Amino acid sequence: MKKQILIVYPYLAHYRAPIFDHLLDARPGSSFEFSVATGILSELPGLKVIDDTSALFQKHRPRWKQVKNIWFRKRLLWQVGVLKELFFRPYDGVIFLGNVYYLSTWISALVCQCLKQPVLMWTHGILKKESGLKAFVRRRFYNLSSGGLLLYNHRSKNLMSAAGLKRKKLTVVYNSLDYDTQKRYFYRYLKRPLGHLKSELGLPSDQSILIYTGRLTPEKRLDTALDLLCRLNADRKAYILLLVGDGPYADALRRRARFLRIADEVRFTGACYDEQMLAKLIMAAHVMLVPGGIGLTAIHSLSYGTPVVTHSRLNAHKPEHEVIQDGISGSFIDLEDVATLKRTVDHWTRQKEAHRRRLAIRCRKNIDTFYNPYRQRAAIERALEDAFKDISALTNSAVDTAQQGVAKRPCTGTRFRAAPACLPSVPREAKG
Repeated sequence: MKKQILIVYPYLAHYRAPIFDHLLDARPGSSFEFSVATGILSELPGLKVIDDTSALFQKHRPRWKQVKNIWFRKRLLWQVGVLKELFFRPYDGVIFLGNVYYLSTWISALVCQCLKQPVLMWTHGILKKESGLKAFVRRRFYNLSSGGLLLYNHRSKNLMSAAGLKRKKLTVVYNSLDYDTQKRYFYRYLKRPLGHLKSELGLPSDQSILIYTGRLTPEKRLDTALDLLCRLNADRKAYILLLVGDGPYADALRRRARFLRIADEVRFTGACYDEQMLAKLIMAAHVMLVPGGIGLTAIHSLSYGTPVVTHSRLNAHKPEHEVIQDGISGSFIDLEDVATLKRTVDHWTRQKEAHRRRLAIRCRKNIDTFYNPYRQRAAIERALEDAFKDISALTNSAVDTAQQGVAKRPCTGTRFRAAPACLPSVPREAKG
């Protein structure tokens, strides 16, 4: 009989749909069946989330439990309904999103321990060295995960191991986007010449394309991208920049482009959720340029065979930066060094023009090997199997210890009708 696993998330962002569809599908040969408990209220304004009207929810309705999110100061979270689900449903194990600010997760994890259910936490973990009270609280929180932690990258695993967490309890499960759809579009548009793609999208044939996809927010340092474009085009207008996305920083970026007199070299496309259009845009580009911290954008770009150029401060990136192989599928550089930036962008532009197919296949290698939902599910299930083995071993050890304790308990003879074997038999009338 398959073990029932509940995954508790605050909400599912739209890009999480493929991995959760993959997890919630019944898989022949798997030892586990997954259910999910989520709310629909996000603390991030404008974030597109999956709700009960979505096709994904309707498809997996029997194993999708809705809970109510109550946010405090847009950071602390209590999820109403999770404890009820744990008490009244026969789950064998639980996977929580491992965020130390989710108050209900602290209590729920303790409840699971009382119910002898293994707890795993799916989390970014530690992204940089920490100390003091914050590090202490975080370690206490992660120690609630009796079954271990599911991490996004190896850097986090190494940092957490160095912080004292057991390495065998740390499993890297990577991350993914819409792998199957992206793979299909990748091979479809790889057959088309680069010039045809650019023409179809209305992009100039005589300029190279830099692209950024994602929300337009100050943290992404896209004003730096405009400054870089200005420097790259100082001699001649060799590049244009596509900003694919929307966000609170869009108007400020438009003003900045006008101030730098490069408005004609910057294209704002607005938000785009059409994967086919995104495939064309990214595959038509020569370089994905990300001046700020990079995360899922790296996976998206390499899924379509386009190299990534970003800064070299690894502790400022999200875990997904590890998908980039420096010098093979992109570059980590000092973006303030204009000469290096120009040399790097020129290098990848020439590679794209001269060896497009070879470069694209090379960029996809880590996607096909690690960053896909098939690899993720396999890694999660291995972690679960290890967690149940540990619990079984602990249970057997406890039983053995209890039995040994009974065998070694001193015998007085007063609790037994017959004298125990450890004492000689004494006639009743002789006692006294």
